[in-house]
Amino acid sequence: MTAPLQPADLRYLGAFRLPGGGKVPGTFALGGTRFALDGGEALITGADGFQHAARVRLPAPRVESDPAALPVAEFAGPWFDPSGGFKTPATRLGGLLYHGGRLVVSVHEYYDADGTATATHGVWVDGRVNGLFTLAGLPAAALAGSMAPIPPEWQGALGGPTLSASVGMPIASRRSVNIALAAFDPAALGSLSSRAAVLAFNPLGRGYGNLDADNPTPDPVWNLTSEPNGCAFLSRPDGRAAVLVTGQHGTGRTWYGLRSVELPDGPASDPCRVYKGNHSESYAGYGWWFDPADLSAVRARKRKPADVRPFHAGELPGLYPGCGDLGGCAADPEAGRLYVVQRNVYRVGVNRLPVVHVYGV
Repeated sequence: MTAPLQPADLRYLGAFRLPGGGKVPGTFALGGTRFALDGGEALITGADGFQHAARVRLPAPRVESDPAALPVAEFAGPWFDPSGGFKTPATRLGGLLYHGGRLVVSVHEYYDADGTATATHGVWVDGRVNGLFTLAGLPAAALAGSMAPIPPEWQGALGGPTLSASVGMPIASRRSVNIALAAFDPAALGSLSSRAAVLAFNPLGRGYGNLDADNPTPDPVWNLTSEPNGCAFLSRPDGRAAVLVTGQHGTGRTWYGLRSVELPDGPASDPCRVYKGNHSESYAGYGWWFDPADLSAVRARKRKPADVRPFHAGELPGLYPGCGDLGGCAADPEAGRLYVVQRNVYRVGVNRLPVVHVYGV
């Protein structure tokens, strides 16, 4: 069996900045959680909470120690609501994907404590979203996440042309205590056959990593501060492939509660997250790497979804110092490139803006 693509196979090519300016919801400040490629352009979300999006042209990346010296992407279209009006103050965009020339969106309830939300996915048709539809197979919160195209040679083994990966949101038990992965066909949305093929899912009691809220010893793979945001299916002509999920991971002592607390072994303060919740003393921009062969074994019923583990978890190269807040990502297999958003990297006035890192695959 062919070995999966490895983190060492990535070549850092540089980065570019997203344009500053604008006011909410039309600004990239505090944005970048969702990202979709479409030819030589990308659709990227702006300020989190509003999550309007705009298309930009992809400039040539450059390696610069100072992010202010990076080339700046140009707008290729106006700001708009990619949910087509289906997102409310209580919901968030889970993912964006261009499939068959149409934009596919996923939407989830941000704090659905009783797990009643079911409709998650829609497709842009004739200038509007054709509705939000239920995708069966897993809880809605586990499916309404980031999306990536699956290469043709893997679609049969995994159960569809599109990969779905869960994203960070409150109440882990309603989505998966770790990363949920599934395959589905956007063309089937709204039909009785609209069902996802479950590839990885960890219910309560079947997770990996350290799932204790208060943890004096950092877990290098997963803890309750781990927050995935994007996914990409990486592949090369030699047949090697990997599924990459990007996000933020706490690397110091972790706890639940306020930003600054007194722990049994001394005081602790979170430099990045200000709200009440799960905290860490430090963070890294992480990639969780999965072997597609492990996922296909689940599809073939040779393994259970809760038995799938990332074969590697660790910091991506080339990132700028800070909170390691990685947002959306996407792969361009024809160009052999991977794009990863690092959020809140540089300032224009009071606004904190993202950069996009580019890797050769």
